[in-house]
Amino acid sequence: MLRISHQALMRHAKDDPRVLTFLLKGITNKFYTKSNDLSFHLLYPVEVRLASYLLSVLTGDDDTLTRPLRLTDAASLIGTSYRHINRVIQQFREKGLIERRRGAITICDRKGLLEIAGHNIYE
Repeated sequence: MLRISHQALMRHAKDDPRVLTFLLKGITNKFYTKSNDLSFHLLYPVEVRLASYLLSVLTGDDDTLTRPLRLTDAASLIGTSYRHINRVIQQFREKGLIERRRGAITICDRKGLLEIAGHNIYE
């Protein structure tokens, strides 16, 4: 994070194209990222986003299929509410795709999650 007082910026850099370009690139990048995230969340249902998220987080180089997860963080990342995440997790449990114990989620049917995700959209 960069913090510059408005007075210092106006006094020392208001006419410096390098500083202004730097600030403009930062703002542009934020708008671009936010726009992509919003359109992404509109294109895929929560089930697809959660399946992809679980595949990305729970499987890696070590092929670990169980890890503790903070569902509030997952909900924030995939753009939905904590309650909606819980409903979808319950659906996944009923289908036998995952198990949930003591804050940890285990993938039971990786192929089933892959079918829901289509392709891993969070990679």
